[in-house]
Formats: sequence, C-alpha cells, structure tokens
Amino acid sequence: MWFFIGTISLSFLSFINSALSTYIAYNFHVSSQVYGFITAMWSVTFILSNKILSPLSDSEDNKLLSSISVITMATSFVLLYVHSFLSVTIAFLLNAISNSSSTLSLTTTIFEMNDSSQWSKKSILQNMISYITRGVLLILIGGVFLGLSLDIFMLIAVILSILFFLSLPSIPFGFERKFHAFSQSFNWINFYLGGFTSSDLISNSYYLKKFEGIRKSKSSISILIAILGTTLVGNYMITALPIVLRSSVPMHIMWLSNGVAYVLMGLVLLMLSSTKVKSLSLASFSILIRGAWFIFFLDAARNPQFLPIYIAFSLIMYSIINSTLYNYFVELTSGYGNHSYYMAREVGNLIGSVLSGLMLTFGESPIFFSIPAIITAISFASLII
Repeated sequence: MWFFIGTISLSFLSFINSALSTYIAYNFHVSSQVYGFITAMWSVTFILSNKILSPLSDSEDNKLLSSISVITMATSFVLLYVHSFLSVTIAFLLNAISNSSSTLSLTTTIFEMNDSSQWSKKSILQNMISYITRGVLLILIGGVFLGLSLDIFMLIAVILSILFFLSLPSIPFGFERKFHAFSQSFNWINFYLGGFTSSDLISNSYYLKKFEGIRKSKSSISILIAILGTTLVGNYMITALPIVLRSSVPMHIMWLSNGVAYVLMGLVLLMLSSTKVKSLSLASFSILIRGAWFIFFLDAARNPQFLPIYIAFSLIMYSIINSTLYNYFVELTSGYGNHSYYMAREVGNLIGSVLSGLMLTFGESPIFFSIPAIITAISFASLII
C-alpha cells in the first residue's frame, strides 16, 4: 500500500512542479533570463536538499524524510494561496525540497523492503505510475477542469504526503542494500580468484575474455556524465518552450500537450515493466535520436496539433534513457548513494535552465542550437568510449 500511495504522492509533487513553472512563465510574463534563473534555482534547491538529506537515506531514516516532505508541501500550499510573484516562486522552490525528500524516502524504502532482483521492475513501475498520473492531472487542469484553482491540487498533494507518511513502514535494520553490496564484492573476489587459480590462466583467450569484461564495464562516473548531459539538453529545450511558444500557444494547450506526452511516456514504461532494461547501446542511440529531434523539430512545435507529439517523443526517449541508466547505476552501487544520480540529473537541469535563458537572447539561431548538439555528442561519447 505504501508503494502506491508514495508513488501517487510523488506524482502530484511532480505535477505541481510542471504546473507552477508554466504558471510563472505565462501569468507573470517574466523574461527568458528571469524564467531560466527561477527554474535553475529549483534545481539548486533540489541538489542541495539531496546532498543534505542523503545521510538520512543511507541510514534508512525514511520516516523523517517523509515528514520533511509533508512540512515543505504544507508551507508551499500556504504561500501559493497568496498568489503573488514572490510567494508563488518560493512555493515553487519549496516544492523542490518536498520532491527531494519524498523521492529519497520512497526509493530508500523500495530498496530495503524488496529483494534486489526486484529493484529494476519496481523502479520502472514507479516511474510508469508517476508519469501517467502526472499526465492525467495536466490534462484535467488544462481541459476538463480548466479554470479550477491550482490551490485545490496543492491541497490534495499535502493530504497525499500525509497519507504516505502514515502508511510508510519503519526500517529497523537496513539489510538488502548491505547484502547486495556484499554479494557484488564477493563476485569480484571470486572473479579474481577464479582467474588466478584456473589452469587456463596461461591461455591468452581466457585472459583476454576476463579483462575484456572489465574494459566493457561502465563506471558509475560514465553513467552520471550521460544522465547529466541528457537532462541538460532536455531542460535546455523544455525551458525554452513556454517562452518561445507563449505568443502562439495558450497556457492550457501547453498543459494539455504535456499531459498527453506524460501519459504516452507512462504507457511506454508499461511495456518495459516486464523487462530489465540495462542496454547501454539502446541508451546511447536514444540520446542521439532525442538530441536531433529537439533541434530539428522545434519550429514545427508552434503548431498546437504537433506540440504534443514533439513533447511526447522527447519524453519517451528520455524515459528509455533514464530507466536504462538508472538500473545500470543501481547495479553498480548496490542502491547506495542513489542521491548522486538524482543530483547529476538536477545539475543537468540547473545548467540547462541557465544556458537556455541566456542563449534565448540570441533567438532561435545556430548559436542557440549549438549547445544541445555539443552536449548530446558528449553524452553519447561517455557511454561508448
């Protein structure tokens, strides 16, 4: 029960994040530089809170993490009710803390309450439910419940955060991650002992096969570089969308387009939920395709009918990349230090937001598009070299 309540609660937090960022861009008519700065500050807040709260995650203090989410979410609700530019911006930043603490609480509980063989499937299931819920909420606020105050959804998010805290089981002793880490270490010890005790050691083919495995094994640093670059490119382009399109696309159409895109993204993850996706080749080529899509089809996104397709395809590619890299990273780290993965993503979001706001001063020029092209190439290279 805690898994589904936590996932739905986190979905509402992600929805609030998307809705508030669009709300700020459209209703307060901020410049591209100011908007880029605000979204960058969200990432800074998320990164700092991840860094500060990560010891609680590694020490299995999931209940305290959840309580922090409740407090910050309730404060955001009060600030949003004021409806001033400053109060909404602060509420937006507090949402980052709530997102961070809730994510760490949920993932820590998943790691400790499930066998390590189930981590990958649980992660995909969590993302699938989250994306579909987030998409449905954006569709509702952009269409069916157009005009309904965002305050109502914020209140529901607060209630769900409280329910998640109440349903969350305590973790008296963290065993699963420790056991997985021990197993990984034992496998490496066995690997080396096997090599040095085998009578085949003198065989060149045996020797090469052993160390070819080491060469092909991607380090966690490579994964972090790839996900940082991927999120940088994505946030660079997504941050630009409301600013570039607000003169031709109404806010509710932007919400609807994002909603449809997230639902489709969740359905793709549903198809992946029965598999353990860890193909770095798939991730690397998805990075290339996504980068090219962002660059060459931005102008076509001015058409409200094409906009959902533009956003959906980029998000689907991201879901494949993120799921693959995350599963690989968790295997490498045994579930410890997963905050590093989240921080790498947010560093990418931070840099992407700042660069997008600055580069938009040049308009949709080759200079603007050079950033995603270069970063896409770096992300791709980090996985294949």
